[in-house]
Amino acid sequence: MARPAAAERRSLLLDAALDVVVEQGLRGLTHRAVDRSTGLAEGTTSAYFRTRQALHLALAERITQRLIDDVDSVLRETAEHDPGSTEALDAVAAMFARWLDESPLLLAKIELTLEAGRDPVIAEAVGAGRARVIDLVAGALGARDVPCPASDAAVVVASFDGILLAALALPRDGRDAFVADALRLTLRDRPDWPTG
Repeated sequence: MARPAAAERRSLLLDAALDVVVEQGLRGLTHRAVDRSTGLAEGTTSAYFRTRQALHLALAERITQRLIDDVDSVLRETAEHDPGSTEALDAVAAMFARWLDESPLLLAKIELTLEAGRDPVIAEAVGAGRARVIDLVAGALGARDVPCPASDAAVVVASFDGILLAALALPRDGRDAFVADALRLTLRDRPDWPTG
């Protein structure tokens, strides 16, 4: 386990890496760019993340964990409600609003997802995180008696990715209405799902 100071330094470096990705894209994410962003001595980032791929991988894992924690929290918060209920839709919409307000997190996730198509190590990390989210959603759907929770969960997660991507491209004042409509179509208007 990393010493507290080392863990704090890693966290600082990964926060800076997130900023670099938002400003320059994943291609701009280098050890030197992170060092400059933090104001730390050149070579600091490479001391914690030996290779560029290690830096990309650590950032992928950090972003994935933050998103998984949010999904898990919303699923626990809405555990007593059907997936298409107003309560569930409102909770997911609120989570999406937070993510859209913190668009660097989403932008970096999108960059890493694109990189996954070129880098099998990143693909494995991104895929593992996606599988964890799908498992969480499938568990929640199964507990609510949705007939095909595993396959439906994969579709729901893919739909959420699309909703978020489309919402990012909209003006801020149009996002909430778009997200509300998209979630209703994805979660409520399913004839085989409970909507209580």
